[in-house]
Amino acid sequence: DGALEGLLSNNPAVGYLVGHGERALNDNQNGAGVFRNLSSDLYDFIEINLGKDEIPPGIKTMIINGPKSPIPEEELYALDQFLMRGGSLMVLADPYEIVQTQNAPPSYLPINHGLTGMFSRYGIELERNILLDKNAYTVRQQFGEMPLYYVPMLGKESLDQEHPVTRNLGQVAFFAASSLNRVENPPAEVDLRVLARSSGEAWTMEENIDLNPMGMSPPADSDLRSYPLMILAEGYFPSFFDGPL
Repeated sequence: DGALEGLLSNNPAVGYLVGHGERALNDNQNGAGVFRNLSSDLYDFIEINLGKDEIPPGIKTMIINGPKSPIPEEELYALDQFLMRGGSLMVLADPYEIVQTQNAPPSYLPINHGLTGMFSRYGIELERNILLDKNAYTVRQQFGEMPLYYVPMLGKESLDQEHPVTRNLGQVAFFAASSLNRVENPPAEVDLRVLARSSGEAWTMEENIDLNPMGMSPPADSDLRSYPLMILAEGYFPSFFDGPL
């Protein structure tokens, strides 16, 4: 049994949520295979389908990576209670699913993963937008350089240099990511810390998403600002649910 092997391993076992279109751990092309391979010496990833199984007692961290369909309320409750018991959640939530069809520009379909309300309760607003940044990855073409504004490049000045998660990172690229925000009245016992943010020359696209770099230009400087892209929440979290389901 894969879960049992992981729990008996010398490496810490990390739960990986499946069952809602998450990025596949064994897919090196479009999934999380590269991430898994880079981390395999440190962690054992255990796929957990909460529609069938409970989170094993030895799991202290759960990863939610790119769900594309709604996570049912019963599974959200299991994740909420896992957090209440002192577990940790690492969440990477895409705002849109990029659908590419032949001989047509890509379309961007909003994803309803069901996590927005729960994380708002914890103090973090998952925005539905695409963040664009003047400080972006640039491709060289015959006619010159073309910035891909939807691939922000974050240098050390955009990363929290005091926190162990980000202090040793040199440069980080985000691809078609959404911005995050703090809710107006976050829980008093939850500490929210921005670990990564865009440059001060960023903006967002929320409607009629079109990331074709040809002809794309930033808005006026007065409309540009910095946006959080990674937020760490620590402390005592209030439950998203009023009581047991």
